[in-house]
Amino acid sequence: MRELLKLTVPGEIFTMEYDVGAQWHGHMQWEFTLFPEGNCVNYVEGASFPTPKNTVMAFGPVHKHCIETTAHPYKHRDIYIGDETLRKITESVFGAEMYGRLINPKRPLSISLPGVVMQSLMDELKSLESYQAIGKMPASLRRITSSLIIYLLGFAEKKENLAESNIPQCVLDFIDLIQKPASLQKRLPELIQNTGYSYSHFAVLFQKHTGFTLKDYFIGAKMSRASYLLTNSSLPLLEISYEVGYESVSAFIAKFGEYFQCTPYVYRKNHLEGKNSVYFPAFPLREQKDNGKTGVLHKE
Repeated sequence: MRELLKLTVPGEIFTMEYDVGAQWHGHMQWEFTLFPEGNCVNYVEGASFPTPKNTVMAFGPVHKHCIETTAHPYKHRDIYIGDETLRKITESVFGAEMYGRLINPKRPLSISLPGVVMQSLMDELKSLESYQAIGKMPASLRRITSSLIIYLLGFAEKKENLAESNIPQCVLDFIDLIQKPASLQKRLPELIQNTGYSYSHFAVLFQKHTGFTLKDYFIGAKMSRASYLLTNSSLPLLEISYEVGYESVSAFIAKFGEYFQCTPYVYRKNHLEGKNSVYFPAFPLREQKDNGKTGVLHKE
């Protein structure tokens, strides 16, 4: 039994699918398939690729694949994008090498996402369906599609860079740990006990391999989660402050203002009015200088 919902704009299609069993696909365009729930196996040219939940796989004109479910409940959601559009945005953002990786006919690109990022993406796609249903933003869907694909491919780039950087596993494990919402309500020394290192030793190790101090990275993770809650829930500021580990609303508002140059109230209001883009909670923000002016310019 399969339920299918499509969102369409010229050249682009969003689809939401629930599959049981196996189905073969032939492609005239690219399909980025998100697997937020359950486990399955993707078959491409006779080769099998076990696909756990929180994985994204990219299938294009060179791939014919079959999805076979192995665990239930099971869900997947697709984002379709035209081949020419994909080639242009990947080459402009990542260079020709990324598109070359995508068109490998025997090994489709597989991207592993943190659970909180997958949930954010699923929520965002659901909100796009709502806008589509009431006839809003039709001219923007192409740009939003491209931005989502760029965001996903950024995780593939990150994985490759991390593999080449020899970052210790304890640092990677700590980064994964503080992406979990419950970790943000704890204090850094308590979290670092899980690494097996002293606070001072781990702090030096972390900054050496990431370029961030422990404190800055942890605050960035808090602000990342706060921005997600502001734009994807109706929780009051008091509850959001608690969720991200602040004992007072005033302390949370002050720190949020340092990161986003606006209050949480204004941030939420701008999001509801479509004045700012969605911030996906994956990485903390980093300050950069632009013509002598310092400000938070983009996510790292």
